[in-house]
Amino acid sequence: ETLEVGTVEALMCEVEARVGVPENCLLIPPTQALTIARDGLEAMNPSEEEIKWIETVYKAKIVFIVVHSENPSHFTLLEVHKGEGESTTIEFRDSLPEPPETARAAAKAILVNLDLVPESYEVPRRSNTKLQRDGWSCGLHTVWWIERSLRALRGEARGIPDTIKDIAARGNEFIEKIKSASKIKAKA
Repeated sequence: ETLEVGTVEALMCEVEARVGVPENCLLIPPTQALTIARDGLEAMNPSEEEIKWIETVYKAKIVFIVVHSENPSHFTLLEVHKGEGESTTIEFRDSLPEPPETARAAAKAILVNLDLVPESYEVPRRSNTKLQRDGWSCGLHTVWWIERSLRALRGEARGIPDTIKDIAARGNEFIEKIKSASKIKAKA
């Protein structure tokens, strides 16, 4: 069974806390990506806090967007390096042997609604070679790719890659710590 959106977001928080995100980068979790794909930013009738977040999206030089699509339920990753004019580069990463059209359509809607590409834009071919071997780990792959890219941005050499099993275990441990902290706070 594919991971739930909240689980993928928790895994993203774990990577953000453990690895760190450079000042010029932004991670967009799947719930926000769903809203952007469906409604765009302006249609959200944003609050003052959301307006500040939207400004952060436009100011960021590198944006990682975890795209969640349905039919089939699936996670993919967009990595956007903003440049001047035509120099913006976009990588599309998908862990399935044949990326579903729904994933490509959601990715395109997000990029168009963020004014990063024109309506005529075609999502690029998959840029990754590592594929999932099961029917559920697509969300783990997106988090793995984000961590690898964040480490590369810091100039870290490639180490021994984590396995999907390692990522799942680390994510589960992080989620349990959050649950424990919530129980302690509730008792206080």
